[in-house]
Amino acid sequence: MKYLGQTCVGLIFLFLALPTLAAESRHQFYADSGFNYIDNSNSTESAWTTTLGYSYFLSPFVGVDFGYTDTMSDGATFYDKNGDSQQVKYRSFFAGATIEQPINSFTSVYARGGVGQTNVEETNTSVVPETSQDHSGINPYIGIGAKIQPMYVEKLELSVELKYQDLQNEYSATSFILGAKFSL
Repeated sequence: MKYLGQTCVGLIFLFLALPTLAAESRHQFYADSGFNYIDNSNSTESAWTTTLGYSYFLSPFVGVDFGYTDTMSDGATFYDKNGDSQQVKYRSFFAGATIEQPINSFTSVYARGGVGQTNVEETNTSVVPETSQDHSGINPYIGIGAKIQPMYVEKLELSVELKYQDLQNEYSATSFILGAKFSL
């Protein structure tokens, strides 16, 4: 019981110190867009994806990440065994962590990962009327990327990232995205 009290006191002091860390941290909004390969067990098709997000850095190197990803095009078109076409789209609300390592004063590399509430929509476009099925679940994601800050533009960073997202119904998505990050 004695150690439980000491642990609680230590945790209270830790949480009291977090606002001090947060005062030195930065808020960052970002928009990414890029090419996306959606894969199932039979084939891989491409689509366009866009992500809007927010990062809150607890320290210069570690942050939390929240956002929304959606396939903005008609989605990827797959064909089943009968030759019927299915358009596949997905969207995801995600939360995770970001770890960043500066290389020099203008460039840094980062890794991020977490979980997303994903929704995969399969639409059979070979029949009239079209029929749709939705598959939802919580799935992991991971990404690696690099950021560069243009000279003389202090609040802007340009990024390139490779991201992998597990999806429902035996689908996965691998994205190559370019983006802009705006710091407050």
